[in-house]
Amino acid sequence: MNPVIAWRNWLTADPAPAVTHPTDSAGYPFANICDWRGYTVWRTSAAGPLSIVLDATGLTNDQITVDAFGLAGHNLASAGVTDLCLYAGDDEDHYEPCFPVFTPGADAPVLKRFTAITKRYFKLVIPAGFTGPIEIGELFIGQSFEIPACPDAGFDPDQREEDPAAEVSRTGRLLGLAPRCRKRTLTARFSRLPASFIADEWLPFYEAHGWKPFWFGWDLAGHADEVLFARLSNPRLAAPYEGPWRSLALDLTAAD
Repeated sequence: MNPVIAWRNWLTADPAPAVTHPTDSAGYPFANICDWRGYTVWRTSAAGPLSIVLDATGLTNDQITVDAFGLAGHNLASAGVTDLCLYAGDDEDHYEPCFPVFTPGADAPVLKRFTAITKRYFKLVIPAGFTGPIEIGELFIGQSFEIPACPDAGFDPDQREEDPAAEVSRTGRLLGLAPRCRKRTLTARFSRLPASFIADEWLPFYEAHGWKPFWFGWDLAGHADEVLFARLSNPRLAAPYEGPWRSLALDLTAAD
């Protein structure tokens, strides 16, 4: 499967759908769940099942279109959450799943992409049976796009950088060494992209969101657990022509 970027989040839209959610824990407001910072979390100690509901009443045709769901900075695996799912419906009594229920395997970023659904209501359900409290750093219910090509040869999804803190003596001897910062750094290059993709997808993304984080899944079909909540390391608009095609280089940084 080709790489996917998810960035149009209905939780941050203007205007946005109305949202209902379980009670916040003190100091961990729901606003944290959509501030594009995975380390500031929303927390709730409410008992399950828990539901977060988006209601599009008042928006165009009282509906929104969604084709992706994402999580980052969460503790759902550690809390023992199972059978997680996003549901969609035209009324509050009739919902259908957007994708099969799943159990998070780790407290790592999640991205689910599915055929676009246009409905009035979208509801995330966290079934009972977990050990609280629940924490979510970023929740994504919105729209994504696919990069219509695989990364060029040389792409390494396991790239990481270590930034050690070293202490040396006056004579230059190493006295101590400790890890200070570990981060994911990926470079994905694409050399044969249609010009229409750059005009219709990449330029709108870059102009509206180029400096903010987003979900990046380089192969959701074959490597669904290798999703990043990442940002462009050095936001720069460049997609030069190579014959009839255009090329693009993504330098990404994410927390490890």
